[in-house]
Amino acid sequence: MVLVAMAALCLVVPAAAAAAAAQRNLIIVQGQLKRNPSPTPIAALASLEDAGLFAQFVVDNAAGSFVSLPAPLGIGTSGIWLGMASNNAIFVSNPGGTTSIIGNANDLGGIFLIDNTGSSMNPDQRLDQAIISSGARIANGQLVLPFDILGSLPPDVFISSLAFGRSQSTLLPNQPDLVTSLARPDFPSLLLAPGSQNFLQIQFRQGTATTDNELRALPAQSMRVSGLSFSIVPIDAAVPEPSSWAMLIAGFGLVGATARRRRLAAAA
Repeated sequence: MVLVAMAALCLVVPAAAAAAAAQRNLIIVQGQLKRNPSPTPIAALASLEDAGLFAQFVVDNAAGSFVSLPAPLGIGTSGIWLGMASNNAIFVSNPGGTTSIIGNANDLGGIFLIDNTGSSMNPDQRLDQAIISSGARIANGQLVLPFDILGSLPPDVFISSLAFGRSQSTLLPNQPDLVTSLARPDFPSLLLAPGSQNFLQIQFRQGTATTDNELRALPAQSMRVSGLSFSIVPIDAAVPEPSSWAMLIAGFGLVGATARRRRLAAAA
């Protein structure tokens, strides 16, 4: 999967750069979901518009195995480190309840890198990216999904791709300090580097497929995170499982709903 540069989002980083020096880091992301325009919108996702989002990713800088990928547009280099990210989970809370998007055994935990590639829109433009990347795929005629979705969405709506990380586009010959090679990255440090254009984008599809062509033909709806902020916490102990976070987020939603009811009652 090759991603393209995405619009910069409002960014707050309440984390010290020193935090990224740890071997294992818990990355906590917050923001608000917004739908991108789509020629084939998925109606069920309207309920997630403006919903609050909480996500977690665990990155182990010492883990993973490298797989080289073709250079986009034949320029620069590209590859993915499989197994560097784990415990990937997203929780979306709105008045209708909580939707949990939890990585399962099919989530390969990849960190996707592009170094010094070109741009199809501007031959003088350089693109660099470092992204926690995961997506649906076809294997042996079966649709393999890396995330389980628990909540109010229809059962045939699934995550076709998820990308959280940093993208930087610069006019050549400037060399942005993002990715200087495809060597094992210190992903949290890349997120904290100056000039970040950090994003979290999720693409949903609806239906089922047995071939890549069928998968690409399914209705698709992308959602981005606005007001994106993240924290990086060094860890050397076990991280709470996504199911534990789901209970915590559900508790926050219940407290918020109770508070809203009390305000409405007082107003009456």
